[in-house]
Amino acid sequence: MRAALRAARAVLRQEPESWLAYLHGRQLENLPHLTRTPPRQVGAWRRVLLALRFMVRDTRPGAGPAGQARYLFYAGSANQAHALEGTLAALRRRGEHTVALGHGNAGEAFPFRPFSISDLLGGLWLLVGRLPALWRQTREAHPLTRAWYFDLLCRCPILLVHFHRLLRRHRPAVVVTSNDHSVDNRCLLAMAHHLGIATVYCQHASVSPLFPALRVNVALLDGAAALDIYRRCAANRPPGPSDAPRPCVFLTGQKKALPARASGAGIGIAVNTLDDTARVRALLEALRGWPVILRWHPRQAKEQVADFKRILADTGGAFSDPAEQPVGDFLARLRVLIAGDSSIHLEAALAGVRPLYYPITPADTDDYYGYVAVGVADRARSLDELVAWLNRDPRSPTVDGDSPVRYYSHTFGTEWEGREGELAADILQTMPDADRYPDLFGYQGPLRP
Repeated sequence: MRAALRAARAVLRQEPESWLAYLHGRQLENLPHLTRTPPRQVGAWRRVLLALRFMVRDTRPGAGPAGQARYLFYAGSANQAHALEGTLAALRRRGEHTVALGHGNAGEAFPFRPFSISDLLGGLWLLVGRLPALWRQTREAHPLTRAWYFDLLCRCPILLVHFHRLLRRHRPAVVVTSNDHSVDNRCLLAMAHHLGIATVYCQHASVSPLFPALRVNVALLDGAAALDIYRRCAANRPPGPSDAPRPCVFLTGQKKALPARASGAGIGIAVNTLDDTARVRALLEALRGWPVILRWHPRQAKEQVADFKRILADTGGAFSDPAEQPVGDFLARLRVLIAGDSSIHLEAALAGVRPLYYPITPADTDDYYGYVAVGVADRARSLDELVAWLNRDPRSPTVDGDSPVRYYSHTFGTEWEGREGELAADILQTMPDADRYPDLFGYQGPLRP
């Protein structure tokens, strides 16, 4: 435990909790959707109690299975897992020793690895000693960082101790994750860098200029759009020296399993956690009689999901549960997808489904990901215009290599389309021989601002 505590303290000297819990600790003023609806428990000390509950709830006796692996994969959600599954499967087919870990609802391929008793004791000891520093860090932050999200910062000590134990236990040469801004992923990456383990970031969704600076050994980005954005993120990092490397970038396409060209007849509606239930009802009422299939976000509140099901029972629509149906299977049922600001527009375009940009609930930023601006998605400005689009029976046309879709997914229209997991596995197996990188598809070289 002493080694884990020393390592965690060393990480926190370079990257304090407000940077590890990046979005809530550093960017809250730029994310108004996170400051609209207060949580049930408000106040710094109530949030500390929530962090303690999180630590105790996820603790189990025993150290868990051991075994050395060359590659350690980690997913904190189902969406993150879907972006890693193809690469993980390709490496296993090639006989590579891998271990996959998860948290939350990451799925069967990424089993949850609970905290050990030693993790809990070390995390509690470190948290108690860090509380004054946490209070100082949040003194000048957005006021809701303490009042609503202080528990996320308080999770960092036990996560660092936990990942130190797992990394020492499995001794991987490479850590692979598909998220670089959530607190658990960032704690894993920071501890891997401290221990001198190579890291790989495999993009799982569209990115934003608010994201942290990209700090891994190898970054497998979907396309040039993500690379352009990450160049703008270069200043989003803690001041001072850091163990974190600058990445070598490859453009390896969108990596989730999608149908080659969907041929369904459904009208898909993708909602998210910010969409107002009354507005969703109004949309479904307007599309009564159409073959509507509603899909909610994996983190949608249970109460809201129950409301959606009741509305669908009234309007005659069907639904796609993300906990049971992968996004590729959902898209295979469609000819049109309706959504606001969501990466699912790109996934629809890749699957041959026409994406229609229609924010069900007005957004803070219009066309946040730029899909309408570059021609990936069409815009419907009103319900009448939306219905007019549906009456045209639109479907994404056959496209070539000059399609705007390729700006977001570099493999689109190439021999690697649909084989992105194999391409990513090729790159991982080449590590750490950087001299061979330029011979691989999608090589862009070191990231420069």
